[in-house]
Amino acid sequence: MLLDDVKKLWPELIWIKDESLRDNTLNAWAYSIKNSVFAPSDLEKISFTTDIEDCQISFMHYCRNSLRIAIEIANKLNDSFGKSLKINMDYVIAGAILFYIGKLNELDIVNGQLTKSKSGKLLNKNFKGVSIADRFSIPIELLHIIADDSASPKSIESIIVHHAYNLSFDVIKNINN
Repeated sequence: MLLDDVKKLWPELIWIKDESLRDNTLNAWAYSIKNSVFAPSDLEKISFTTDIEDCQISFMHYCRNSLRIAIEIANKLNDSFGKSLKINMDYVIAGAILFYIGKLNELDIVNGQLTKSKSGKLLNKNFKGVSIADRFSIPIELLHIIADDSASPKSIESIIVHHAYNLSFDVIKNINN
């Protein structure tokens, strides 16, 4: 049942052509939800961050929007540079879907309020995300996308995913100021 819930949260999973990668990504998300304080339906309601006061953008809205931006960036780069640029679209899609997987363990609900969990105060989403993804044999190139939350990602796919998530965050942060 949880797998069906994850498929509803992430209908874009079907865009991942590599069936093994698709299944491992699905199973990683199911594991992350199962080991969090959240039900799948909560992800459509809770804010994606505790860093923006009174943010009304849900976790899933933010993640799915960032995924779609990543895909558009990759497509535009492919259109512009053609065969000279080799972008692995499965890695862009799966990387964007997995990028925030550790966030569920970074967040908690205390007295009805979204807050950082104890582990979230000590380890950011990237550490937990890599741990979860690695458990499900996610390729190292995708672990890199999850882990490298710095200003200098090392792969084309990581650059694309990071810019998509950062663009979404900055726009939302600006709207809320």
